[in-house]
Amino acid sequence: NANGNCEFIGAAGAPFKIIFDVDHFQPSDQLAPVENGRAIIRITSYARKVSGGYQYEAILLNNETHLPKSYLSGKFWTSAGQASAYREPLSGLAGGFSWSAGWAYLRFEIPLSTMTKEYSIDMETHLKEGSLAVGCKYEDNVIVEGVTNKLEIEFDAAFESEMEHLLIHGEMSKHLVDPVNRRAITTGPGLYAYLEESNLIKYNPFVNSIDMIVDLIQVYWYDRVAVNRRNLVLMTGEAGLKLWHEWIAEKFNGNAVEVEHNFVLDSAAAHDAAKRGYALGGFQFTKFHIQPFGTVAVGHLPMLDDTLYDAKMMP
Repeated sequence: NANGNCEFIGAAGAPFKIIFDVDHFQPSDQLAPVENGRAIIRITSYARKVSGGYQYEAILLNNETHLPKSYLSGKFWTSAGQASAYREPLSGLAGGFSWSAGWAYLRFEIPLSTMTKEYSIDMETHLKEGSLAVGCKYEDNVIVEGVTNKLEIEFDAAFESEMEHLLIHGEMSKHLVDPVNRRAITTGPGLYAYLEESNLIKYNPFVNSIDMIVDLIQVYWYDRVAVNRRNLVLMTGEAGLKLWHEWIAEKFNGNAVEVEHNFVLDSAAAHDAAKRGYALGGFQFTKFHIQPFGTVAVGHLPMLDDTLYDAKMMP
C-alpha cells in the first residue's frame, strides 16, 4: 500500500497510488480485483519503477465509494475493459489490453457508452506469432483462402471478454476527464448497477422465507395489478432454485396429504434383472400459488452462476 495511513482510498474521486508487478498499463486502462468485479479503477499515469514493482496513479470509476486497503496487496487483478463515451468526437485514447481467453455470452445495448479498440504489432512479432490459413470449399472444388494472424484472434477474444465484464459489472460515471483533450467522459452502467436501482428485498437463506416474500409481493400487487395478471417469475441461480424447492417441500411435508409412491419415485435401471429399479427425487417444486390470487414461480438465470467474473455462490 503506497497511500500511507489513508483510510478511504479513492473516495470522492481522489487519486491514489497502486503497485502492480507489470509495467505495460497505460492511462485510461481499467482494472478490477478478480474477487470483486465492481471495484473498477482507471489508470491515470504510466508505470514508474519502485521497490516491489511498478507504481501507477489511479482513480475509482465510481467516486461515491472507496477502495479497501486489502485490495492493494496480494490480490489478483483483471482488465475491466476500455469503455468510454465522449461528449465530443473520440480522442483516440483507447487504453491497453492483456491477452486472455474468454468469450462474451451476454450482450445488451445501452446508449451511455461506446467501446473502442486499437492495436498494432511489428513485423518481427507478426512472423513469430504465426498466421492461420482459413478457407471455404465451394461446390466447384475451388478453395478460397484467407490469412488470419493469431494475435488478432487473441485480441478480439480479449476485447469480447472485457466488454462482457463491463456489461455485467460496469459503473455509471460522469466525473472522468480525458487527459488528452480534457473533454468529459461518461461510462455506462452494467447489469448489476441496473438491478440495484430496483427494490432490494433482504431475506435469510437459512430459514423458510416464502411467506415473507409472498407478503411483500401482495403489498405491491394490492389495488395495483389485476387479479388475473398476478403471476410473477423470479429469476435466480442454481442455489436459488435449490432453496425454492426446499422451502416448498417443507410446506408440503407440513400438510396432511396422501400421495402415491410414484409422486416421488421414477423408474430407473436395476443392476439385478430380477428386481425393479427406482429413482428418488425425480421432481421439482417450481411454482407456488398465492391465496386468494396469483402465483410465484422461479426461473433459471445461468449468468448468476458465473464464477469467471463472480465468486458469489448465494442467489
